[in-house]
Amino acid sequence: MKKTMIGLVLSALMGLGLVSVSTGTADAITCPYSGCVATKSSLDNPRTVKSGSRITFRVAVTPKSGVGYPQGKVTLRCSGPGHVHKKVRSYNGEPRAITMHFTAKGTWGCTLNFASAKKWRASGAASSFRVV
Repeated sequence: MKKTMIGLVLSALMGLGLVSVSTGTADAITCPYSGCVATKSSLDNPRTVKSGSRITFRVAVTPKSGVGYPQGKVTLRCSGPGHVHKKVRSYNGEPRAITMHFTAKGTWGCTLNFASAKKWRASGAASSFRVV
């Protein structure tokens, strides 16, 4: 009898819209585990630069679904003819500029890696440019 009464009261509350039952998954942002929110990294830079000049890379990391501001570290690694440049910077959710100086002529390839110890999944991007 108690179960019947509880069922009637619960169905009445649901009918009035005071109580709801959700069968969907929780929002990705509320995930308590590390690496469960997918991210997308982007790396923008000029395609050609003069030897001896500085080049500015625009780095951005965004969540693929939901809202939020990914936080962690970004690693920018550029390799070219006989040289490797690497910079590690903290990332707090806003697009960031990283500047490097290049003197060796040739084609350079750069990779961007984002890593976080929090709920954000690691991601990466790649780009290339020429030093003339």
